[in-house]
Amino acid sequence: MGSGQQDLFLAKFGAGGPSIAPIDDITAQCDDTVNRTADVYFTVSIAGAIPAGATLEVSEGGTTVVVASAPADAEVGFGPLVVPLGVASFDVSLVSAGEAILLESFDVTVHDSIAPVLAGVQADYTLECQAPSTVLFRSMLGISATDNCDTAPEITFSPAALELGSQAVTVTARDATGNTSSATTVITMEDTIAPAFTVFPTETIVKECTGTPGANVSFTVEAVDACGVVNMSCQDQDGNPVDPNGTTFAMGEHVVTCTATDLVGNASSVEIRVRVEDNTAPVITVPGDISVANDLGECGAAVDFVVAGTDLCDPNLDVVVSVGGAPVSSGDFFPVGTTTVTASAVDKSGNSASSAFNITVLDTEAPVLVAPSSLTLVTDCAGSDMSVGASDLSVSVTDNCDLDLTVVCTPSTLSPGTTFVTCEVTDAAGNMSSTGFPVTVMKGAFDYELLNPLDGTADNKIRSGRTVPVKLRVSCDNVFDPTVTATVDLVEDMVGDTIVANEVVDDSGLSNDQGSVMRLAGDMYIYNLKTSDWNQSKGARFRVTLRVSKPGHVDTFCQFVLVNK
Repeated sequence: MGSGQQDLFLAKFGAGGPSIAPIDDITAQCDDTVNRTADVYFTVSIAGAIPAGATLEVSEGGTTVVVASAPADAEVGFGPLVVPLGVASFDVSLVSAGEAILLESFDVTVHDSIAPVLAGVQADYTLECQAPSTVLFRSMLGISATDNCDTAPEITFSPAALELGSQAVTVTARDATGNTSSATTVITMEDTIAPAFTVFPTETIVKECTGTPGANVSFTVEAVDACGVVNMSCQDQDGNPVDPNGTTFAMGEHVVTCTATDLVGNASSVEIRVRVEDNTAPVITVPGDISVANDLGECGAAVDFVVAGTDLCDPNLDVVVSVGGAPVSSGDFFPVGTTTVTASAVDKSGNSASSAFNITVLDTEAPVLVAPSSLTLVTDCAGSDMSVGASDLSVSVTDNCDLDLTVVCTPSTLSPGTTFVTCEVTDAAGNMSSTGFPVTVMKGAFDYELLNPLDGTADNKIRSGRTVPVKLRVSCDNVFDPTVTATVDLVEDMVGDTIVANEVVDDSGLSNDQGSVMRLAGDMYIYNLKTSDWNQSKGARFRVTLRVSKPGHVDTFCQFVLVNK
């Protein structure tokens, strides 16, 4: 009791007034796990005269927690007073008329000295690992702990995490005030679960072929395992290794099996389907349009060209070059004109492509005119003008292409005499040739008549060695011409129709000898043909040729046959 309070008491009540016995400090064991408190009981002893209506009040930190009446010369018991874990200071006051006249103080210490109790700890455990280093929890082992002053004592493990295998583990329960209890067990961590695939293609991977033999394909495949590292390996249906980061697949369908294996050999697999297809048409390369001149003498030309075809995925692409569906090749003969050449190809996937170009062969070769260097034509004996064409002039034409050519010659009408004629021809391609030569027009042969005694249509019988009178009338358009020169040109000794010798042409002199020239006599020409120097054999046969000549005219020939009697 403080001295100030004692002085107050003595002044008011004197030496025989009330008193409170000192109260000892109290130590209590925590007995409430929820609130972590202890129920404390204590007794207050009062002696002396107690004022009427006085009360005993218990307070903590200025707050009244218990109020009781204060009987004189008695003990007043208090409790249970709920005191939390730790040290609490209490004051007990005797209060009269609202005034505290006595005061005692004491401390209550609530402590926890009881260790937690572990429950459910087995001698050994076998657990499935949950990580490369599995952290231990009470729930996975079925371990619990109770405590007198802690609703949830902490349970720890040493070591706190386990790798695969068996290890001794110390289990410790610790309450809030640090009291501990421990137990030892052996825990075996095992891995019986195969890795689980978390990422992999679920639909067929379709790639366009990018070259021989196919396409590079990559994909993502991932698997996890609770207990550690996963080894991933992939292979195709033929057992060839496949790298998910990039592997070349040939054209077609492929099944890739990826297997994930954990550290203890547990494995799981997934199938990934890959299809490499070719939807790209070949590329056909053709030259630009080609224009060439015809080969000499040909209605066309052999033409060289280069056609190529490439395909990303078909190294054996076959390019077909054709004209109108018929195959052609470089160096083939192409006719004059324009020919469309088509190059086409179909790859092994059925993709097709085609391209075309034109080959134009130009006819640059002129027609060939064949004409005489000069020509003599014969009109009638009167010298009439002649209408002439190429055939009349012995002009022919050939062309490498054009079979229907017309040769035009000028002038087309010729009179007797010499005229320079020009002939031209143009083929369908516009190529032109020309030539020129002199043409001489001669007047035609005269009409003639053998007069008695000779017959030009039968053998004439004569006596061997006798003179034969030859009489010839020469006319043109039934008009006798006295200006010609008529001669005995030739006498041929014949056996049958075979010539065996030529006889001498000799005038017998009976008609004024002028050699072989026949003499004009009135409206006829005559000649006394001497036969005395000829073959005198009976039956000897002679063919006599007479020639009629005049400038500007062609010679006229008359023949008759003499036979020796």
